Amino acid sequence: MKKLAFFVASFSSCLQLSFGQLVQVASSTTNGIVNVLQHGSQVYFLGHNYLSKTSDLAKTPLQILNIPIPVPYTDNWAHSLNITSSNNIYLILGDKRIVRSQNDGLSWDTIFTVPDWHPPILADLVVNENNVFLTIGMAGRAFRSKGGTTWDTLYNTSITSMADCVIFSDSIFLIGGQEKTAKSFNPGWGWGWKVTKLYDFFTECTGLEKMGGDTVYMCAQRVEFGQYEGYFYKSTNGGETWAESSMGKGIAVNEIEFLTKSHGFAVGSDLKYGIILETLDSGKTWSKFTTNYEIPFYDIELIGDSVMFIVGNDGLILRSRIDSYTTSLPKILGNGSYFALFPNPTKERLFVEIGEDVTDAKLTIYNTLGENVHEVVVQSPKTETDISFLPIGVYSVRLQKGDDQKVVKLVKE
Repeated sequence: MKKLAFFVASFSSCLQLSFGQLVQVASSTTNGIVNVLQHGSQVYFLGHNYLSKTSDLAKTPLQILNIPIPVPYTDNWAHSLNITSSNNIYLILGDKRIVRSQNDGLSWDTIFTVPDWHPPILADLVVNENNVFLTIGMAGRAFRSKGGTTWDTLYNTSITSMADCVIFSDSIFLIGGQEKTAKSFNPGWGWGWKVTKLYDFFTECTGLEKMGGDTVYMCAQRVEFGQYEGYFYKSTNGGETWAESSMGKGIAVNEIEFLTKSHGFAVGSDLKYGIILETLDSGKTWSKFTTNYEIPFYDIELIGDSVMFIVGNDGLILRSRIDSYTTSLPKILGNGSYFALFPNPTKERLFVEIGEDVTDAKLTIYNTLGENVHEVVVQSPKTETDISFLPIGVYSVRLQKGDDQKVVKLVKE
């Protein structure tokens, strides 16, 4: 069983990172990590030929689980990690197989092998709460199953290279790929497509994320006249139409992850160093943070609102505590709404984000003497206030709506 040692190394960039200092908690010299996924109290990390997990997010070394790689060649790398509510683990292997473990990785069985007459590459696998499987690949091929026993072949020659997919219901799927997205629209097990073209030049979907209802976010990278540019797409009708915004030139974006509908992150590279991007306005604008790691970042996972994990080449795992800059409090104000402050610590501006069903809440900032030093009425889901006039120090922030209130700590730098 392969061991992956933990160690701590400070992130050396001098940038002001709103998500706190990055700490390197694992690395190796031979294997990249392509997926990171939380399941219950465990966080799993999928490398090219191993699976690891940890339950202590702060310091415990990863427990390594074996993954069967029967043919030792490069294209046989494992990718696309899924874990269901029944604790089954599913992986795609590069030898055209989907494998399953029902005992936390101790043993594996094959549940699907791509037929010989189909292209050998599978790109992604998703499983919903009703045990409906969808896996996608090259040459316009996708495969679907109810229960993982028998599989249907789905054809869509409009998208020759499929990259990511999500399941809206047992029969409504969205697939992102090269230059296009495709959404199923026939009910039941019948299959039809609504194809949407993204752009004339080479634009490829690299990540999809469902945000609730028919809202879905997507990141993509575009190559135009040899120049890379990252793009963010937002759809409110399940992927039938998209609003587009640039994430920056000279970058390749590999994955997105959102804390709230407006506050999210993306990871990738500037073609030399790993980068992290952050948005506070639902992807309309992005801030870029360049690290000193000369490798691409592949995936990001937000563990609740307290921990961020980022993974990349060379077995790299980075961790940052995000509860040091934002406080998300579900079901504190109103019916299922939340309250968030960011960035925290901050120097000048403070964003206040609340649930859409909460209006006219009052935010009050107190110093250590209990004196009211700033007050603002929050009348929209996201409000910005200037606190540059406040002295450096620690403050208490109270948000009150009727009888509901919450107090959190704010650090002013």
